[in-house]
Amino acid sequence: MVAPVRTRARARAGSAGGTAADLSELVHGLPALVWTAGSDGRVDFQNRHWAEYTGLPADADLGAGWEATIHPADRPSLLGRLNAAIEAGTACDTQARVRRFDGAFRWFQFRASPRVDRSGKIVKWFGIATDIDDIKRSGDAAAQSEQDLIDRIPASITIANANGENIYTSSWGVTRPSAPPSVLRGLGFVSQLHSDEQDWVNAEWLRSVRTGETMELEHRLKRADGTYRWLHVRVAPYRDDSGAIVRWYGLLSDVDDQRKVEEALRRSEQGFRLLVEMIPALVARWTPDGQLDYVNQRLLDYVNTPPIEAGVSASTDSFRRHRLRIASVHPEDWDTWLRKRLRSLETGEPLESTHRLRRADGTYRWIHERVDPMRDESGKITGWYAVGIDIHDSRVMEDALRAARHRLDVATQTAAIAELSASIAHEVNQPLTSVITNATMGLEMLDATPPDVKGARETARRTLRDGTRAAEVLLRLRALFTKKKDSCTELVDLNDAAREVVALSRGELQRTGAIVQTLFSYDLSPVRGDRVQFQQVILNLVRNAAQAMEGVHDRPRRLTIATERQDDNFVSLSVQDAGTGVAPESFEKIFEAFYTTKNSGMGIGLSVSRSIIEKHGGRLWAEANQGPGTTFLIALPAGPSAPGAG
Repeated sequence: MVAPVRTRARARAGSAGGTAADLSELVHGLPALVWTAGSDGRVDFQNRHWAEYTGLPADADLGAGWEATIHPADRPSLLGRLNAAIEAGTACDTQARVRRFDGAFRWFQFRASPRVDRSGKIVKWFGIATDIDDIKRSGDAAAQSEQDLIDRIPASITIANANGENIYTSSWGVTRPSAPPSVLRGLGFVSQLHSDEQDWVNAEWLRSVRTGETMELEHRLKRADGTYRWLHVRVAPYRDDSGAIVRWYGLLSDVDDQRKVEEALRRSEQGFRLLVEMIPALVARWTPDGQLDYVNQRLLDYVNTPPIEAGVSASTDSFRRHRLRIASVHPEDWDTWLRKRLRSLETGEPLESTHRLRRADGTYRWIHERVDPMRDESGKITGWYAVGIDIHDSRVMEDALRAARHRLDVATQTAAIAELSASIAHEVNQPLTSVITNATMGLEMLDATPPDVKGARETARRTLRDGTRAAEVLLRLRALFTKKKDSCTELVDLNDAAREVVALSRGELQRTGAIVQTLFSYDLSPVRGDRVQFQQVILNLVRNAAQAMEGVHDRPRRLTIATERQDDNFVSLSVQDAGTGVAPESFEKIFEAFYTTKNSGMGIGLSVSRSIIEKHGGRLWAEANQGPGTTFLIALPAGPSAPGAG
């Protein structure tokens, strides 16, 4: 959090002039959503990019209207954090999704800081929202953004005859009037003007037609929703070779948002200076050829020194010659940042970069920077505007979460192997115990007087039988664990995988009294993936089913494992129990990490199992049985058809 900034004069870096027009251009040129609010948190100003991005009228997002553009799932958290910051008088930094004009939602970083007067009372809030959607989704260096954050000024063309009668009007964009084109012909367009300006505009237009002079003025025009917007109008005559006027051509540009901002700037130029200086982001402006001519105070405070001297050219030679002066960029990130910057200057494309920047305390922190060109009506670049936000904490947190999830997966697999090993030990111990018992009995029979050769021969057969059982268990164990390193890409027969799990789980199933029934489809196509991981999932489902029936005494503890081919090129495996069942409202919760319905257990088995199946392109879910119990189902993409499959 950033501490409240008390009102004081802040020196502006670089060579920018600091006029109201400059500040207005800067505020509207920033590739971000900028706003201010009163001390109660109600929005009273937004830059033009709000309306461009949301597609709503410029005044629709004022007050509390902007809340409708926030994703419903994010709205409570965002409003809660903002309201808490307003009550505490502290800065706010959070994230939420914002609805774009085409209905798509994208992630934005919201930051707001208060301004206080000398007595410490909050008098204003300043905020900025920056698009971070690409970073949020990838967790790495953000790719080139598909959003165009350059301000586009809607315009319209009108044509009038020599007498000043309108004969053609092109599409009006956001200022399209509600009247049909026929009403606009002749002098009918005057009826769509604001009543305060109809007589004046009509008189000016007739004077221009009479004198042949170009007319340039601003007036309000009613659009389809009944609201009036300010237009800048310039109408000039077109003459033939003799000098006679044959046509009048007009260009109408929507300047409503710009006019409102300029009026606000005229009322308080210092207020907008503070807006640029206090928004919780690192702001800079470059000239068309790449010279840095402005940085806001937050950037100066962040690095404790200008990152580059004003007026230093961004050409390759100059950048390399002044490399030490841009020491704030981490040396390992410098070459990549430089290549992106030079490419943007060469092609005119926006720049998006994630790199480390040295803070005033000497530590390097990850910064996400967006640099967009501002163009005039001809498409010529008039400047570059940059916004940088500190994403270090969120990036470190995401890396830590990925590492923790990896450790959790490893721990879960280790626990599963430990449990499987216990089952294997039980399976091997039974025949070995029988071998020892039979061998002891055989020796006693041979030592008897006279020796019981027939009995000894029979015990020898039982010893051979039990030894064979132990060997079979060991062979299944070897088949389970002696896999190649690239087993994650092998073709797996789910029937065989399930049989091995059942065989190796016999001790656990006998302990719980489960009666196992298998219904395997013998024309089942194999699936591609990691056999051991598939068996880990099946083992977890079988153990859960057996444990779910331990308290059942009024019906058979039947556990059914079935496989089946699906019509949509998928194969399925289901594990059905006759236990106490799972409440329908908990069908999704049981797959959440650390959620469990057991008296003991960590509640991570089903979560890891679902992640394994989804990693292989499949699904894992639960359904209630018609009778008692629950069925867990796995669906996986089918591989090549099994031999003889129909």
